[in-house]
Amino acid sequence: MNKFKSLVIGAFIASTSWSCQGLVDDNIRNPNKPVEESIPSDRADFMLPGIQLSNMLFQQGEVARLTGMWGGYFTGADRQYLTLDKYIVTAGDFDSPYQNLYSALLNSKTMQKKATTAQNYKLLAVGQIIEANLMGTATALWGDLPYSEAADLTLVNENPKYDSQASIYTAVQAKLDEAIVNLTKAGTINAASDILYKGSAPKWIKFANSLKARYYMHVKNYAQAKTSAGLGILATADDCLGSHSAAAPGSFNLMYRFIAWEREGYMTSEGSHLSSLLDAASPKYRGNSKTPEAKRKAWYFSTPGNYSDVDPNTSSTGIFSNASPSYIFLAEETHLILAEAEARLQNSAAALSRLNMARQLVGAKRTQVMTDYVMTDFDATGIAGNAGKTQDQSLLWEILEEKYVALFGQIETFNDIRRTNNALGIPIKSGAKFPGRLLYAQTEVNANKSFPGIVDLFEATPVNK
Repeated sequence: MNKFKSLVIGAFIASTSWSCQGLVDDNIRNPNKPVEESIPSDRADFMLPGIQLSNMLFQQGEVARLTGMWGGYFTGADRQYLTLDKYIVTAGDFDSPYQNLYSALLNSKTMQKKATTAQNYKLLAVGQIIEANLMGTATALWGDLPYSEAADLTLVNENPKYDSQASIYTAVQAKLDEAIVNLTKAGTINAASDILYKGSAPKWIKFANSLKARYYMHVKNYAQAKTSAGLGILATADDCLGSHSAAAPGSFNLMYRFIAWEREGYMTSEGSHLSSLLDAASPKYRGNSKTPEAKRKAWYFSTPGNYSDVDPNTSSTGIFSNASPSYIFLAEETHLILAEAEARLQNSAAALSRLNMARQLVGAKRTQVMTDYVMTDFDATGIAGNAGKTQDQSLLWEILEEKYVALFGQIETFNDIRRTNNALGIPIKSGAKFPGRLLYAQTEVNANKSFPGIVDLFEATPVNK
């Protein structure tokens, strides 16, 4: 792994053979002057907007597009996206997101160090939560990674060791636990610097608990996922949203920026699995009298679109408008984590209740009436039943599918598909296997002497084996 000796706060430029994307703040700093020297500890909050933006870029940028194509949300329609859609990738395709990850990690660690010096434990906690979000997502995608020796603030270690995926998840959980405690201690989160929660420590605590639940789900620890989710984001008012603006291209929603501004026509949703699930004319339509999908379909897709019969909706009323927020964590996901955890723990009534809560949130956001399900709806002949499945099996299917539909455009769906061994039967686009991971970056292969060796795209990460 390359050392990132220069820190650039507010400027995060990502470009690869398959993505030309910028996210640039007006206050760009000199890349040759380390932030460690230029920002005093008592103003470590100056770093916070850039760190939050870099996390948004990692969570909502090119990796979300790629895994969204593989997961049945999008369709590669032009140039390199035609081959990426069919799982044809090289290690070099991942250089940019890999660099974004470790640059963001280094910036977060630097802010944490300064916050600790200033005894601002609440700001320290925010840095810890962002670090956990970065590394929790990264280990889900790549498996074993440099972490304990990565982004070394002493700038000494050229070849950080690879930690096991299991140990990274353990470290991430410990980091989130520390953050939750630190948010109850002295310090402040500058509301002007905090572009996610405007300085609200209680909301950051809820976000940390929802992340804990997500990462417990990754390792199939359903009991712990249930406990953490119960303390997490359960109301729309607490959603973790990255704000964007229609005022200038540099402030656009990242999906909009790619789909409608920079690479028009490269990626559509024509023929996608999700568009079929929401199309009442399709044999795959998932809707019924209690779950009408017309408004969600209209929010998600333009039919016809500008580039195909079905495009992701980038209009002013669409999910990916230029000013739409980045969905970092939604209350729906927390409720659906609870629903799945309860179902896995054989608590059907509680699972059904949580599923209905998630559906009510979805309905409220789209002004669409969603009538609560009852258990008999999951009989083999019920409106949400599946032939050959028991009530409990059909309930679990509905929970998984609602989560798949609700998290349109998010990386987490790719994680769910692999964790459940593709229980929903998302169509495989090429060959006989669904991708099991992302490839390690070529820069990592070339530069880190601790690199353990090439791993095939279709090999499952350790927690999914």
